[in-house]
Amino acid sequence: MMPAFHSAKIRLNRALLAAVTRGDSRQASSLLSAGGTPYNCMSAAIIGGHRACFVMLVKRGAPINPGPMGPIGISIPPIYAAIRQSGDSWFFHALMELGAETNVPDRLGRTPLIYAIEHGCRHAVPTLAERDYASLSAAMSRQYRDAYARGDTQLPAPRQMIAALLAANVDPNAQPPATPIAYQVPPLHAAVCADDLDAVCLLAKAGIDPFFADSRGMIAKDMLRLNQLRMHKLIEAVESAFLSSQPFDATPFESNTFDISAADLSASTEAPQVVPQAATQTAPEAETAPELAPEFSTAIDPDSTTTMRLFH
Repeated sequence: MMPAFHSAKIRLNRALLAAVTRGDSRQASSLLSAGGTPYNCMSAAIIGGHRACFVMLVKRGAPINPGPMGPIGISIPPIYAAIRQSGDSWFFHALMELGAETNVPDRLGRTPLIYAIEHGCRHAVPTLAERDYASLSAAMSRQYRDAYARGDTQLPAPRQMIAALLAANVDPNAQPPATPIAYQVPPLHAAVCADDLDAVCLLAKAGIDPFFADSRGMIAKDMLRLNQLRMHKLIEAVESAFLSSQPFDATPFESNTFDISAADLSASTEAPQVVPQAATQTAPEAETAPELAPEFSTAIDPDSTTTMRLFH
């Protein structure tokens, strides 16, 4: 049997969440004074559009960047709830001013920027893109690929999301702060681990630095495995183009069918094998990409006649 104290605490927290959901800031404040804990109340206020409750919760110290979800409540962080309010940008900008974290992926591997592009939220994308350093890697993470492979969400294919992120002006060479809270795997490292040649081509055309070292001092080439013969050749081409300050020509590699010579096979057997710290699973490609919001439909290649459309 649950102790009476815990039972009373749960009832108090439920009453608090119900008050915030109704927009009753006065009663919510009283319940907080009585010892209520604001599990996900910030998100409930945002979803309901209750600005008075939101301001009251901020003043009372409700967390802007909550940890794991509590035993009751709405399982969406405040920043994601604000992004979903596409008709009201007030909550989003308020959270930005309050220091909301923008580079922590959710349980599906989506950062707030990925979430904003996925839902076509015009007001959030420019601000998030300016401070983003994790989304390109998050789009190739195990969580994102697994969620896409399961087909239980409307997530676009990883490489399609990478193209949309680059079209939203995300800097592929953005570096995490000195004390990063979230993702620390550089995008090119993640693409190599995922053995995604198309993603590497997209990143290379966007001007990514193939010699950028991660927190362990490893560059992308160090992540290669012996059986990644095509990736070996592609990374060498990316490095050569970068060193010569020439635009990367992805044409020979985009088909994923370019030839591997006997010399390449011989050289690859002599290369040291490096096992990546966290290998990712390559998800199958979608047969038909969902439609993209007009503001994100710009193709990465300006000479391409194909417009990438991602969202409904």
